[in-house]
Amino acid sequence: MGRGVVQTNLTEGVAYRHLGRGLQEFQGVACSPQEFLPLACRYFWQLLNHLNHIICNIIKRKTNKQINK
Repeated sequence: MGRGVVQTNLTEGVAYRHLGRGLQEFQGVACSPQEFLPLACRYFWQLLNHLNHIICNIIKRKTNKQINK
């Protein structure tokens, strides 16, 4: 599986852990301009993927609660 690709069965906790790891990696790089941009882009896409997953989970949960009423 490629980096930054989110499995659909990730729990929110796992998604947050991935984000934390991405952030550590991001902070740990000696940022020359050549390294910074690709890393910033990759981190940004990871962030978007995880946020998208978390938002989808929240929407699913709310939808399920409404259906079960």
